[in-house]
Parts: sequence; C-alpha cells; structure tokens
Amino acid sequence: MPQNSASRSCTAKHHAAVDAYVRRRLDGVHAVEDVVAEVFLSAWRRLEEVPRGAVLSWLYATERRLLVNVRRADQRRGNLAEAVARNGREHADDPAGGVAGSLAPACQAAKVLGCTMATFHVRLHRARTSPARPPRRGP
Repeated sequence: MPQNSASRSCTAKHHAAVDAYVRRRLDGVHAVEDVVAEVFLSAWRRLEEVPRGAVLSWLYATERRLLVNVRRADQRRGNLAEAVARNGREHADDPAGGVAGSLAPACQAAKVLGCTMATFHVRLHRARTSPARPPRRGP
C-alpha cells in the first residue's frame, strides 16, 4: 500500500478518537487542532515505524508526549509573563535589565534568544553601554 493512502486511511480511521482524547485534556480549539495535526504529521513521517496491530495505541502515546510538551511550553510562557509583569517597571530605564535582572540566568536567556552565551553577553554589554535612545515617533 502506498504511503499516501496508508496515511489517509490511518487519519480517517482514528481521527475522531485522537481528537476526543486531546479535547478531554486540553482547553482551546486551536491548541487541540494543533496537537491532533502534529500527531498525524508524526505518524505520516514515521509510517514505517507505526505498529500495524496497534496504530491507535501508538497515536495515543505520541499524543501524550506532545501534550507534555504543550503543557511545558505553556508553563514557560506563563512564568515569563509573570516575571515580565513583576520586573517590567523595575527595569524600564535599562534596556537589558529585564533579561539580565531576575528573569533568567544567562544560559537560559541565550537559549530564548537563540544564540550562544558568548553572543548573549556581547549583546548584553552593548545594550548596557549604549546611550538610551528615545523611541521613534511617527514615520
């Protein structure tokens, strides 16, 4: 059976069960749709590895791992929002203070920015030593 038709039959056969499983565990229609889509994308990418006799079990296991990742990401976003709310005013004059203050250690801040720790430290130094510029107004 070609990969495309196997993927379609898997999706058609198990979509309702997978969707219901996620809906019981997540709030928000968009989050549910994203996780369900990711489950079937993973199944499509790894179709050769999906056990033929236990497709639904494999989909549920994949879904559990994705839900853990979604919850972890939500927790990180919540923690970051709380830290910004708590420290935002405190660092209003220091462009790097929000990151360098009590938000996160340098390695975590570098990870968030998608750079190395050395690059983060250079950017932090530049932000701290550059003169404060007023925000641009108008076009």
